Amino acid sequence: MIEDAIMKPTFSISCGEYKRTRPLLDGRVRPEGFTLRVVPDPFPERGLLPDYQHARNQRMLTDRAFDISEMGMAPYLSGRATGAPLIAILVFHYRRFRHGYLFCREGANIQHPQDLIGRRVGVRRLNLTAGVWVRGHLKHEYGVPLERITWVVSTEVPLRPEVRDRLDVEIAPKTESLDALLVRGQIDAMIEAFTPKATTQAASGIRRILGKDTRQIEIDYYSRTGIFPIMHTVVLWTNLMELYPNLPERLHRAFMDACYGSHYLTVDRSN
Repeated sequence: MIEDAIMKPTFSISCGEYKRTRPLLDGRVRPEGFTLRVVPDPFPERGLLPDYQHARNQRMLTDRAFDISEMGMAPYLSGRATGAPLIAILVFHYRRFRHGYLFCREGANIQHPQDLIGRRVGVRRLNLTAGVWVRGHLKHEYGVPLERITWVVSTEVPLRPEVRDRLDVEIAPKTESLDALLVRGQIDAMIEAFTPKATTQAASGIRRILGKDTRQIEIDYYSRTGIFPIMHTVVLWTNLMELYPNLPERLHRAFMDACYGSHYLTVDRSN
């Protein structure tokens, strides 16, 4: 840790610039008892098409590049499972229902989730949090056996043997995007964390498997389960929690103030 002029500990943080986090990242909200050194991580100009958050996760897990970091729930849990000394605080600033993020091409003759059995389905990586939620829906909501799908991934990540031995996983060519593979018929369906542009969908015949508007499905799901899916959380190293026992609580309070504080009406709502 480095110390500022008034001897407050300073912690580095890397976090996406959402409307809920900007007040903390730009200094409108100041955490009690410590200072944050923000490592900028703006969204790419082309939106979420590049898997830029995977690079941040890897820098955190492999290089300990930050003291505090936003992280997808799936990478966090897989990191914990392999021994990463990380702890998450109760900040879930990015949640989203994922029923509408399962796409197919028109010529694939896929009308229902069960039609994915025996097919090739693309996903950026198996620990993409959006993909984990969609696979959970396929298995538990629609009875689709995940081991009867060939999973085509664009980024290979370490998998526990019991996962790799159960699932049929192929690696896509590095020069190919999943949507290009989908349009050409080299995969039959795709899970993504974003919605392809309407012009792309119309030109290539990409459509949602569960229907153009999935809001009622999401309402029904929430009514039955009470689950609003968590995509990302905020993590820090356990040794920091041991050195600064008040850090998790104060960090949580700062994020809550950024989300719901009195300044909130002045926050840029463009993202």
